[in-house]
Amino acid sequence: MRVPTHLRVPSDVARRARSGPLAARGLTASVGIHIEGEEIHLVGLAHRHGRDVTLAGLRTVPIPAGGIDSPGFAERLRAALHGFGADASTRLWMVWPSEESNVRALRIPPVPRPQIPNTVAWLFKSETAFDDEETVFDFEVDGEVREPGGTKLGVTAYVVPRREAEKLQALFQSIDFSLTGITLPFFALRNVVRRAAPGGSEEPQVLVRVAGAWSQIAVFVKGVCVVTRTIMSGIHGLIESIVQNSNGRMEPDAARAALRSAAAGNHETAGGGADLFPMIRPSLQRLVGQIERTLESHFSSPERGRGEHARRILVAGPLGSWQAVTDFLQAELGAPAQVLDPAAALGGADRWPSLSEVGRVPYAEATGAALADCIATPNVLYTRRAKEQAAAARRGHLAGAGLLLAVLAVASGALLWQRDILRERQGRVNRLQAQLASFQPQLEEQQVMKAAEAVMAQRRAVKRLSREYTGLAVMSELSALTPPNISLTSINLMLGPIPRAEKTENPKKRGGRPPQPNRVLDLNGIVRGERQLLEAYLAQYVLRMEGASLFRQASVRGSDVLSAGEEKLLSFRLRVELADGKEEKKEAAPEPIGAESETGQSGG
Repeated sequence: MRVPTHLRVPSDVARRARSGPLAARGLTASVGIHIEGEEIHLVGLAHRHGRDVTLAGLRTVPIPAGGIDSPGFAERLRAALHGFGADASTRLWMVWPSEESNVRALRIPPVPRPQIPNTVAWLFKSETAFDDEETVFDFEVDGEVREPGGTKLGVTAYVVPRREAEKLQALFQSIDFSLTGITLPFFALRNVVRRAAPGGSEEPQVLVRVAGAWSQIAVFVKGVCVVTRTIMSGIHGLIESIVQNSNGRMEPDAARAALRSAAAGNHETAGGGADLFPMIRPSLQRLVGQIERTLESHFSSPERGRGEHARRILVAGPLGSWQAVTDFLQAELGAPAQVLDPAAALGGADRWPSLSEVGRVPYAEATGAALADCIATPNVLYTRRAKEQAAAARRGHLAGAGLLLAVLAVASGALLWQRDILRERQGRVNRLQAQLASFQPQLEEQQVMKAAEAVMAQRRAVKRLSREYTGLAVMSELSALTPPNISLTSINLMLGPIPRAEKTENPKKRGGRPPQPNRVLDLNGIVRGERQLLEAYLAQYVLRMEGASLFRQASVRGSDVLSAGEEKLLSFRLRVELADGKEEKKEAAPEPIGAESETGQSGG
């Protein structure tokens, strides 16, 4: 049976899936791309609300001579996508086309979440070494798996060459399309298995996929892959068996064509009428042995008969449509065997165009890729580490947004609080202004005189206290201003007579000369120190006196140099006028040369 190269679903959903405003109507389009042999298989799906998925179209495009590396491959892929109705909004998922990949189902002990990546990488490297710089390593946690030794975490990990992933990404960029993701055939077929049986089957299911140079065996329990195994025996091994068992009648190219024709159902023309199945039977027998060993290594009951471990065999890949192969696996393993039909993942065969089960088999991987999403399907372009980094960035953005909202809420609350306070105080000011406007004081001359007399009495009391404590203040100021190298021999404080009236005499009545100061302080003392600096010490002392708050002007009345043995002393007489309390405080004079900052001692 020949598979049509281009099929479309004649439905309104399919037409809307190829139209531009698809996303605006709640629909998103996805296209799965799978390169198998000499053909490109494309499956288009229309998604509505996640689970509601409808087939939008199918297409098979032959690959030009030279394969994916040929110059005309990119243009043919561009034409196929444009003819299929794909645009910039379409999600494009591709099945990993190279056989350079390794998928393993691992069991790790329950460890904290941050330690899972290192644990999985270490366990994977212990079985298969790889270079982190040259490969893409990723994994997904399937969930807890109960084993006789205890509960473990089931993990499916894989590794692919980094250069191949970059090459595929560059290929789609060269034709003005952007790949949403690249997934492995195993994960694409797993999407079909899970979609065909939502929630997973209680009974173990064995998925057998025979590819080019290798075959893959996977066991699913409740939709979770519990074990996977890759064996180096695939289509190439079958072709070698045909060449060897044909006694030289077939070359490898003829054997490949005969095998492809037989797998498509054309048994009469396969191998020029020769029966190919007996030729590949030994290879299939080895495949059955690998399946049995895989099941026995996982299920801990070796004494049970063959086939009791598995309840259903699912066959995928190019041999899935060959009924003789399916019947052989069923007879050897003792369990029902059937092809993995992609129609079961999309609601049944009635939703597909007029294709038989054999005609739908080549589209299984492409259907699984179109069903993929970045959350539930491992993506070579968007690994778990990138997902965790993006999630951390989203959490950081959400935390920043939450903090900003909290600050805005606090600021809004503070603003409302300030408005309430302002409103309250404005009301108080208005009430006070109203009281002030209505206030009319009744002042009399007797009340004013009485208030003035009270103020004058208070001022006289303050002046009296000032005169009584002037001497104590002067002595305290002298103690603070006199440095250690100056000793006072006598202190004479003259405060003058106590005035009997508050009024001061007008200077003009006494001939226009200002009155002589009657508040003076006469000081006698000696200065110690170096002979050349005695005058400077005295000058600094005079400046300190004039800068004090209690003193107004200081003048030296005389000075003599005395000798006390070998020491030279400077005797001085100093008069200092006391301030009257109305002048502003002067700036403090600089410290005397060589003097300490400690309080000096006064001599008497």
